[in-house]
Amino acid sequence: MPSLGLSLGLPHGRFPHGAAFAGALDSYTTNLAGAWSADRRLLTSYTGSLFRVRRSSDSTETDIGYQTDGTVDSAALLTFAGAGSAFVTTWYDQSGAGLNLTQTTAANQPRIVNSGVLDTQNSHASMFWDGTNDSIGAAWSGTASYTAYTMAVLKAAGNFPMMVVLENGFQELRGNSTTGQLEVTDGGTPCRQSASSVDTWAQLSWKRVSSTSLQGWMNNIAFAAASSASTRAATEVTLGTRAGSFFANMYASELLVYSAAHDDTTREAIQTVQSSHYA
Repeated sequence: MPSLGLSLGLPHGRFPHGAAFAGALDSYTTNLAGAWSADRRLLTSYTGSLFRVRRSSDSTETDIGYQTDGTVDSAALLTFAGAGSAFVTTWYDQSGAGLNLTQTTAANQPRIVNSGVLDTQNSHASMFWDGTNDSIGAAWSGTASYTAYTMAVLKAAGNFPMMVVLENGFQELRGNSTTGQLEVTDGGTPCRQSASSVDTWAQLSWKRVSSTSLQGWMNNIAFAAASSASTRAATEVTLGTRAGSFFANMYASELLVYSAAHDDTTREAIQTVQSSHYA
């Protein structure tokens, strides 16, 4: 199941003359099962588009790629959308596994352009889920692992802070609408933050520590305690809803899934690479 980011010590979108593109995940491809970004190309080996959008004016669709520095081609996106809005129909998997996340129902597609303005967080392209009916996902074809590892760059945007569900019936990251705490669960006792911070733009990660426990981190700070956990198999990767009953009001820029967990040194290195990009 999923994971994420790279700092060059240079302003975002600027590279030294003649420098070749280097993917943020080029050194972290072992067990990579899915990689999606609204803001950038993640791997040198990936040459496809970042996502496909539908514009509101006439429902025409087009693929959106990246610039020479690897960041999203926002000029092409905004030209296509015009004064209207644009909604994501397909979020392309850059890992090579072909796990493209899709939403064919127009009313349920997450937004990326709002009335001619790019949706962003911290100046980075970020898809928006409205908390009413938006979701995007794909059937999971891999084998569930007790050491699945996920990373995401997310921010809650409304009163109901459930943020994302991944591998439905296996692991999910959500915001607790009563306590305001982020928590990771797969049906057992949730692994929770010690404080409320669901409305914070953050780099989040979580993994299965063993067949009976999960662990989560926010900006590399561990959640309060590991969770008791079940051993249900993964069936899908979904952002924005759990079983079509609860819907997230959130922004999301990037999502990574690994089929096996990294050791803490590697986990921290990937988190640093991701956090450096998104600040």
